[in-house]
Amino acid sequence: MLYKLLVSCLFFCSAHAWLDEACTFLDQYKRDVTVMIIGSINQQQHDALQEHFVVKDSTLVLWDTKQEQERDFLSKSNVLLLQAVCTQEHMQRFADCEHVDLLVIPDISIVPFDVVDALGLLAIAASYVFIGGDHDFIIRVKNRYSKNSYVCHGYTDNCICLSLHAAKKTLRRHYWIVPTQKRLHDVLSSFSVKKIYSNARKTSTPWKSGINLLTFLMLSGVVPDLMIIREQIIWWSKIPHNDFTLWNFVIRGNYLCATDRNDSRWYLDQPTCLTYALQCFESYVNTRKYERFNLFCLYRSKLEKIVQFTRCNFGQEIDE
Repeated sequence: MLYKLLVSCLFFCSAHAWLDEACTFLDQYKRDVTVMIIGSINQQQHDALQEHFVVKDSTLVLWDTKQEQERDFLSKSNVLLLQAVCTQEHMQRFADCEHVDLLVIPDISIVPFDVVDALGLLAIAASYVFIGGDHDFIIRVKNRYSKNSYVCHGYTDNCICLSLHAAKKTLRRHYWIVPTQKRLHDVLSSFSVKKIYSNARKTSTPWKSGINLLTFLMLSGVVPDLMIIREQIIWWSKIPHNDFTLWNFVIRGNYLCATDRNDSRWYLDQPTCLTYALQCFESYVNTRKYERFNLFCLYRSKLEKIVQFTRCNFGQEIDE
């Protein structure tokens, strides 16, 4: 699928310019946000980001295969660590069903795909994207995209921070394992409000910071500890929920937030759903990475057998 790239600003600046620019944008938010870093950060960079979170429910997602888990900031209650390799296929699937406010790639050399080719994809995964590169990187950007796609603000050396912004976001998947749909949801985001609009139901609901629990599991999430997540699932089972499934939870660090609790379209027996969820969760721990997709598809098929529809399901899932 091709995406039109909309680049608002192109900065030539110091090696750590991404941090200064990201914090400048964070200062403008009056709501909880999700920031995702692809690559490693140090304690000072972590502390700077946390200090600029205006709302305490904000979430910091670290997508890094080499992050040292003993680092102190990984124990913070609002930090997630994903350790799956950040392939372009994973990034595409992420952009189909997730949206973050700020996405940062401090160094393009650690990403196992061509960042220049993927700029359009990255731009739809977040409201703002900051990428650290070198002089060759910016030359390739200039050669690849028209002059009308970006604005140059000057430079000091060969270290470059590229800032992207795409105005419109559309989600094409309900969650990681299901087929795509055309114009499934629109993400309506500003510095003060963020909502998700269902094109089928013609309704909007507030967006919750963090990422879907299924996304966390598919991308080999290791922080927080899986036992903490299991305890949260059990805790939520005591609260009425019409659609108690693993993909109807947003993980925001050490705690889960339920979604679609009062969805009147169907009803699933909650005790049975809890049993299936825990069985799936136990199997996940001992399942190889390449088998996890099939594991969750099997879990979904078991749920389909107990669902009681109260009115017709909206839309039709189609592959593109």
